[in-house]
Amino acid sequence: MPKPESLLERIVKVSSVLAAAVPVAGGPTSVSLGYWLQDQEKVRWKVYWDGVEERVQSLDMKKLDKTFLESPEFILRLQEIYAEVTRTADDGKLGYLRDFLLSSLWKEGADIEWRNLFWDHVRRLSGAHLATLEFVFKRQRHLSYVQRFNLPQAGDDAPLNLDHFATAFTRFDRNLLQMILADLTAAGLIGLWHQQSAKVTAWSLTDAGLALMSFLDREWRGRDGQGREGAGKGKSGVES
Repeated sequence: MPKPESLLERIVKVSSVLAAAVPVAGGPTSVSLGYWLQDQEKVRWKVYWDGVEERVQSLDMKKLDKTFLESPEFILRLQEIYAEVTRTADDGKLGYLRDFLLSSLWKEGADIEWRNLFWDHVRRLSGAHLATLEFVFKRQRHLSYVQRFNLPQAGDDAPLNLDHFATAFTRFDRNLLQMILADLTAAGLIGLWHQQSAKVTAWSLTDAGLALMSFLDREWRGRDGQGREGAGKGKSGVES
């Protein structure tokens, strides 16, 4: 298995090529703008990459997938991550993009079909979406599907109503939270939980949402995503 230095050398080599590959063309104004944008992209990539290097040093190198590191999929995925990192101003999302890369390196992680599905979610969702989903995951990861969606309610953890989210994310107004929850519901990552008698609308984590967050947290153990080993740290910045 590769040592930490060889792993970093492998990834850094690819990332350096990516950072140097930004084209600059056009007249004087567009060239100046192009160089400025190129510099900004390099700054964004450095911020992202410093976090990756820091996290790699703490990984168990015996659990990394050497075959994946040497595959065309790894190069392609790193190119896609580079594109996302360098065109986003969403600092919150960078942590989840780091987690995606590191979780993809995990030998016991998801296969290519699952990784493609998870990437599609991570690519499309904002940092606010992913932080909200992580909040639900942390509250409900220990519950079965029946406990998450069926009566009787599973204590204060399932389902979660708008007040739960407003208390956790004081920086978001309630209208924004409702939009985020609607997006996550449409993506199939959380589901609406209705109790008609109490006129309450609340949300619980679907199996798809559980699988995605388990993967990002390096707890992935198959299609139900309910493993517990190798849990990572949260990025949500949920206020307590």
